Amino acid sequence: MLTIDKAFYGAMVAIDFEGITDLTGNFYFDGNAAVVENNRKLSFQTCTQDGPGKNVSCKALGSYSLKSGDVTGEKILSLTNGVVLAWVTNFSNNRTTLLAASENGLHAFVHPGIVLDIAKYLKATASLDYIAVAEDNAVVVLAVNINDSTEWQVITTLTATNFDETDFCPVEIRSQKLTAHPWGWFIILSNCNNGKNYSQEIFTWAVTKDTPTPALPLSSFDSPRNICAFMREILVVTHERIYGVSIADDLNYWSVPLSTFNIDIDRSQIFCLESQNLAVFIGYVKGSNQRGTVFIRGNSGYRQDRRYPHILEGLSSDRIHAHDFLGSILISAEEFGEIGFVQTYIDPVVAFTTKSVQADTVVDIEVTVQNASASAKFTTHVTVKKATGEEVPTLAAE
Repeated sequence: MLTIDKAFYGAMVAIDFEGITDLTGNFYFDGNAAVVENNRKLSFQTCTQDGPGKNVSCKALGSYSLKSGDVTGEKILSLTNGVVLAWVTNFSNNRTTLLAASENGLHAFVHPGIVLDIAKYLKATASLDYIAVAEDNAVVVLAVNINDSTEWQVITTLTATNFDETDFCPVEIRSQKLTAHPWGWFIILSNCNNGKNYSQEIFTWAVTKDTPTPALPLSSFDSPRNICAFMREILVVTHERIYGVSIADDLNYWSVPLSTFNIDIDRSQIFCLESQNLAVFIGYVKGSNQRGTVFIRGNSGYRQDRRYPHILEGLSSDRIHAHDFLGSILISAEEFGEIGFVQTYIDPVVAFTTKSVQADTVVDIEVTVQNASASAKFTTHVTVKKATGEEVPTLAAE
């Protein structure tokens, strides 16, 4: 027997952070990890959820008191074995502190210089996670022991010499990993506005080969500021446009029709949720204080009709961020100092309950899809399969 409880999409969820009662400040999420910054402290937490739309419960791993001049980095990383990584820069001291928290405690790894961005590559080896940090003229690849987050080492330092270039000015770094193959890369956006050659380029470094790999010069039509790295394509954000290209010579090029969306790109942000092949573009609607949000599918060259699955308009929050959290898209929104969390998925999630059947049973399910202006209905066949042994019955849509 099959019973559809509800279809879940875009609902407010409550998040209970252990030890945090004042939901103000900055909130960062990645995987099952969260870091809350308020009252000049960082609280590191790991989170669980019973199902879509259910309340989220987070357990505190430790805290770190920010010192004078400390500025928290704009992202956190969820590493292997429950390690949560955040980073804090201090311009007056010209240093960056990488903070790794786990159930075994919190470790501070001091890195000389100012880090501009970080990216992770999980299980680069059987015992090491790699962390790439971008500086003004270099990218340093660090390794952290997955069984002991107090053990750090420098793997390599990448400069212009490694790529046989005159200029190397990293501004953002992402990573790609093929799930079916032991191959992966760090993807580096270099934008040398004041360099000798005014170069702007995407560089790659193969984690599995420990060597620089193909690079991609970018158009000089405008100045790139962000990238998202999907498996077959890279999303490039400039102050003029958003477009997709590929490192491979496959003639892949596509662009986002911002004129249709009527969003001011200069007052916008892009959030990369690469584990879901998704980018979330949030910006002000031109001529207003309202925001619009465009969900952009990556790795979709073969399905351009699914490139923009969702577009939200009329958002009025003062600050909106999108996070890759617990397998979902978590939107944190602040208005008048109050923070709220909205959980959604790139496709709606259907909640259902089942009871045992004596034989495989086909059930006709009538589905209604509705938005603010229209609705549609269709019927689909779902097979409830007989359980074998101690298994839970499985479903197969037809």
